[in-house]
Amino acid sequence: MNRHQRKYLGRAEAVARREQLARILDNTVSRDEGTRAEAVRALCPCRGPWPQSVRQEIIAACDVPSPRVRLEALHVLEDSPWPPHPHVYRLLRRACDDPDPRVAERARGHLNSVRLKDRNVRQDRRPSSDG
Repeated sequence: MNRHQRKYLGRAEAVARREQLARILDNTVSRDEGTRAEAVRALCPCRGPWPQSVRQEIIAACDVPSPRVRLEALHVLEDSPWPPHPHVYRLLRRACDDPDPRVAERARGHLNSVRLKDRNVRQDRRPSSDG
């Protein structure tokens, strides 16, 4: 494959990725709970690098009436890159009081792991006293 073919292939993949993202974002506002949940899960960083603009869709998914969609949004927040965005802490604290016990338990677990990870990172940054 020559450089022109690679360049064309790269453009075609970028166009396909944008079209895929557009379909996913359309599904995040679907009337069907299952479709919305799948769309939110598809925005997970483990499924590919998405632009930072999808964060707003995840934040919005944390406030929908469906516990299934909120659980998927929490999964996406769990897989978000470190350090988490400041909104993530607020969303997790609010989700700890969720009426659905599954959502509240998952949020508490993730919040505890974020705090533990944050504490470990801070300890690793401290200068050693070994001098």
